[in-house]
Formats: sequence, structure tokens, C-alpha cells
Amino acid sequence: KKKIEDLINVESQSYSVLEREIINEFLGWDNNEKNKAIFDIASYALEYCMISNNGGGAHIQLNNLKNKIFYLDTNVIFRALGINGVNRQNRTSTFLKKFIDANTVLVISKFSETEFKDTIAFYIDKLKNKPIIKQLNPEIFKERYFKNVSELYDFYYKWRAGKYNDSLELFEAHILSLYEKFKADFNITTDYKIPFDEKEEKTEKIINELSLSICSYKNTDGARHGVNGDTNDALNVLLVETIQDGKNSSIFETKQFIVSTDQSLRRWDYYRNTNTP
Repeated sequence: KKKIEDLINVESQSYSVLEREIINEFLGWDNNEKNKAIFDIASYALEYCMISNNGGGAHIQLNNLKNKIFYLDTNVIFRALGINGVNRQNRTSTFLKKFIDANTVLVISKFSETEFKDTIAFYIDKLKNKPIIKQLNPEIFKERYFKNVSELYDFYYKWRAGKYNDSLELFEAHILSLYEKFKADFNITTDYKIPFDEKEEKTEKIINELSLSICSYKNTDGARHGVNGDTNDALNVLLVETIQDGKNSSIFETKQFIVSTDQSLRRWDYYRNTNTP
């Protein structure tokens, strides 16, 4: 099991001996809540540096990411398309452009693509049960109700405002066209080649064990999740680890990674083994 002091250890001469001792003792303190907070801060700091780095700074060497392959989780797709809001869309686009600048490969697994399309179809079906007949006034989105509904619903209501043809079929086609454009803009391919048989008994057992482990951790972590999501996470983890073929002892050796906005999944992956998260 990893310890937080394995990730961060203060040796900088900017601190006195006493200060370094205090900081390192704090990092070495065996407390899950503290470890969780530090890991989250470190993750956010890394993402900020990736977004703000202009290519000329010395803080992060993007060349270290060259020729690596990054599998995008479903939550990244939702953000990139603007379904989770314009601000998140802009941040995600800026973040992904850094990968393109570093000559990396962006991929979406067949599992994430299926989950994305199934999720869209699920919520559109929900919308069919609660149609809105009248034309919408854009001012309605300033009302409290529309600030609390599902983001996909909000995305739909804004899209349909002022349209003569606002059918849900057309809306679904609109989202799928945004998805294809997103893939084209970032040179993203879909990986349909799966190096294992999902129906094989041994593989099914591994997938179930991973899914249950993710579920258990997220329950403890207080994170929102569902059975289907846990299973898709397990499938993506197994896919990437199978492709890695044991070559994942460091960020330099590892060639394949998963990019996800799911902080709880990232913490689960960090604490479960000694390989590169």
C-alpha cells in the first residue's frame, strides 16, 4: 500500500531543518482524510500547471508525455462537448490541447463510447416523458429551478430555445455530431480492439472484482456512482492495464494512461497498488 510520503517529501533548502522535519512528519502522519486532501491538492496543482504552462516554462516538461497514449473517460467527453457548462468545456479544451502540443495520442475506448451514447439515450428518453410544449424565454434559465436540474436537461432547454424544429431526435443527432466533431478536432480515435474476452469466466471474475472494489471505495469516499459506471470504470482499467503489460512502474516507463475527472476513481487507483496511477 502506498503512503503519501512516498509521493511528496520535503528536502528543499528553502526550509529550515525544523520546518522540514515538521512538514515531513505531517506528511508521514497515518490519517486517511489528510492523505485524501493532499492527494487532491497535488492532482489539482498538476492539472493547473498543465493548463497554464505556455511551453517555455521549466515547471512541467511536456516532452515527457511525448508518444504516450491517453484514454479519455466518459466524464471528459461530457465536459468537452459543453454539456457540463461552458467554463468546464473551455478548461477541458485547453487541457487537451496541451496533450496535442506534446504529440501524444488521445483515444476513447469502445466502453467509454458506449457508456456516453447510452447515457445520452437514457436522459433523452427521460425527456420524452416530460416534454415542454411552449417556446422558451431565455430569461427562464436565470430562475432557481433551472440552476438545479440535470445539466443535460439544461443543455437541451438552451439548445431548443427559438428553434422551430426542436425534436428530441434532432437534439440527440446534434449531440452525436458534436461528439464526432470533438474527435475530429483533437484527432481522437475510438479503440474497438479489446485484448480480452469480456465473456470469459476468468475475465468476468476480474471485472467484477475491480467493479466491487471501485464501488466499495466510492461508498467510503462518499462519491456518487452507479453499478454501470463502476463496471465501465473496471473495464477501462482492465483494458489499459492489459495493454501496459506490466510496464507501469513509473511515469517514464508507462505508455498508456486514463484521463478522468473522477477524483474518487483516481484516489482508488492510487491507493490500491504501487504502480503508476
